[in-house]
Amino acid sequence: MGKRAKLVTRVGEIKQPTGQVRDPAREAQVLAQVRRLAQHHGLSQDITETVYRILMDYFVDIQLNQVTSQTL
Repeated sequence: MGKRAKLVTRVGEIKQPTGQVRDPAREAQVLAQVRRLAQHHGLSQDITETVYRILMDYFVDIQLNQVTSQTL
């Protein structure tokens, strides 16, 4: 997660201040894949999706803060 946070921060530095951080279509693809993998490994699809949604929201917040700080 630490590596992912660093990558997200770096991407936020590169994006334009008005750049779009969320990509609903991509998020839907990731969540569909997460659900398939959870099922394959005998895990709860709902709980696994919830965890991934929390992580995605956290990383989006990091990037939004990064983009916002560029405009100040």
